[in-house]
Amino acid sequence: TRFAVLLCLLGLFSGGCGNTSISTDQKRSVETADDVANVPESKGRRRVPRPHSSDILQEPFNTIEGQWIAETAIMAGTAFPEEVTQGITLDIADGKYDVSVGGNKDQGTVEVDTSSEPTKLTIQGTNGANAGKTILAVYDFPELGKMRVCYDITGTEFPGGFESTSGNGYFFVTYKRAP
Repeated sequence: TRFAVLLCLLGLFSGGCGNTSISTDQKRSVETADDVANVPESKGRRRVPRPHSSDILQEPFNTIEGQWIAETAIMAGTAFPEEVTQGITLDIADGKYDVSVGGNKDQGTVEVDTSSEPTKLTIQGTNGANAGKTILAVYDFPELGKMRVCYDITGTEFPGGFESTSGNGYFFVTYKRAP
C-alpha cells in the first residue's frame, strides 16, 4: 500500500546531520569591563557578567548535535501521518547519527559543510537500512529549538532549499530539540 511504501522510504532515509561546534576564537569572554552589567557593588551586591547575544544563540541552540524529535515529515510531497512522525527521533553526537523510526534503528556518520547557505550535510549510512548509502541534505534553524532538514535520499544532489514535492522526491523533516 501507499502507506507501507512511505514507511519503507522513511526506514531507508536514516536521519543525519553533523557535528558543528563553536571554536575557541568564536567564544567571547564576559570578563571585560564593557561586558559587566552596571550594578553597584555596594551592600553585598556584585557586578554580574552579561553574556553577548551571539553567545546565547550559539550554544546549545544552533548546534546540530543533540537529540531531536520530528514534528513534521514529508516525502515526495506527501505528509506522513502524525502517529508515524511522532515515532521519529534523531540523536547526533561527535559526527555520528542514530535515528529511530518506530523502533527501527539506523546509524552512520555525518559531515557538515558550513561554506554554503543553507549548510550542507553528507550522510554515510553504516548500520541499518542505509548501510553503504550516501544521503545529501541541507539544514537550518528557522527558530529557537527547531531544525529543518531536507534530504535527497538518492544521494544525487544537495537540495537547494526546504521543499518536498512529487517532482523532487526529497524528504523534508522539521525537528524540535528534545527536552
